[in-house]
Amino acid sequence: MQKLDNEFFEAYKSLEKLCSDSFDCPHGVSEYITQMEAKDAEGRYLIPDWAQDYRMLKHVRWVRNQIAHESSDTGYCEKEDLAFVREFHSRMLSKGDPLAQLKKPVSRPAQPKPTPKQPAPAEKPKRIVRDDPPAEKTVRKTAAKKTEKASDKPKKTTKKTAATDKKPAKKTTAAKKSPQKKTSRKKSTKKKQNRAPLILFSVLFLLLILAGAAWYFLR
Repeated sequence: MQKLDNEFFEAYKSLEKLCSDSFDCPHGVSEYITQMEAKDAEGRYLIPDWAQDYRMLKHVRWVRNQIAHESSDTGYCEKEDLAFVREFHSRMLSKGDPLAQLKKPVSRPAQPKPTPKQPAPAEKPKRIVRDDPPAEKTVRKTAAKKTEKASDKPKKTTKKTAATDKKPAKKTTAAKKSPQKKTSRKKSTKKKQNRAPLILFSVLFLLLILAGAAWYFLR
């Protein structure tokens, strides 16, 4: 037996004893492998290194059997095998082995509680806005334009401006009277024109009456 095989055999014996104590059986490593086979589907889904640990455990068990039953001088163990047995032993002591990880509760993120639905706010009654008649709109627009023009012109407070302001006022009053006279004249001319055909009709009617009377008496 070579030195590396001897070290491996001693490390495997300590791992076998630890597994036997945990499972209360004589062949602890074999029992560990059977436990992994029973929970293979769940372990492969939850633990990333599950398949690799399972394969290495079966391999080191085979190496141990070869060293125990064969008496040849050729070595069976490699450095990676010895390192795995020691590392797996320390993982079992710290409960970082696959079966110990599988027994730990899986922490799931807490789901938020559904918020109760609040009743929809009642809709406010819509105000009916009535449009102004077109006549009122035009009056308002003209009044607004006049106020804008009046506000744009600067006001002078001198005596000359006061005098000039008084003179146009008289003209405006005269101008206001003149349209009334013109309208009254137009009305009178219209009345005369309307009476002219009546007068002609009455004159013709009288002439016809006189002509009929003269013809009656002269025959």
